[in-house]
Amino acid sequence: MTKIQQIHETALIAARDFKKGESQLLQALLDVDKERVYDRMAYSSFHTYCVEALHLSDTQAYTYVGITRKMREVPELKVMIDKGEVHTTNARRVVPHLTPSNKDVWLKKAKELPQRALDKELKAHFPDKFPQERIHLAIKPELESKLERVKDLLSQKMGKACTLEEAISSMADLFLRKEDPLQRKLVARPSVRTEVAKRDAAQCTFMTPTGKRCSSRRWLHAHHKTPKAFGGADTLENLTTLCSTHHRYLHAS
Repeated sequence: MTKIQQIHETALIAARDFKKGESQLLQALLDVDKERVYDRMAYSSFHTYCVEALHLSDTQAYTYVGITRKMREVPELKVMIDKGEVHTTNARRVVPHLTPSNKDVWLKKAKELPQRALDKELKAHFPDKFPQERIHLAIKPELESKLERVKDLLSQKMGKACTLEEAISSMADLFLRKEDPLQRKLVARPSVRTEVAKRDAAQCTFMTPTGKRCSSRRWLHAHHKTPKAFGGADTLENLTTLCSTHHRYLHAS
């Protein structure tokens, strides 16, 4: 046997052992979840147990917890993983959409399709649930700590382990409710400028001679149609929304 063949054989054995190890881990997690071992050992959730007791990464924990619980609902998923017919990479993708009624279709696709093709199929069939865009970014430890705290609080509120996506979505909703003039609730005596922003849909109202409206929703100002120096008042009728570029343009013209 040549050196290349030896390396290849070693890789084959390692890959086979890895797949076998994943299958054994999933069986162990099925037992853990069935007996709620995490509760008995004072862990706050199945996910927390996987991270703190088993030392899986946060991503691995979400993946294996999701697959484990879906295997209880759809036992055929475990059979196919045990046989090596479906890899956990594809299993993770179909798990959110897999049900006893559609299992034959999606387990077949998970078995036969490569990752990219499977993603395309899922996006076509579940457009509202399939992520439209993936965001990859590096974050500082301070921000990671804040995100973990948000996840803790949201998990407490939801009564289950929340995902990073749910945490970010919750933070975005909270910020928009507080800062977005389109969502901000009017108080008993609402701000005129808040009403202006709501009326104008928080978008620049500048129109070109052809009737095209500026699409900018950033760097917005409240512009007085009749300048205050000429008696213009802070009224809904006299105020309009302009982006900084068109605000400067009108004042310069």
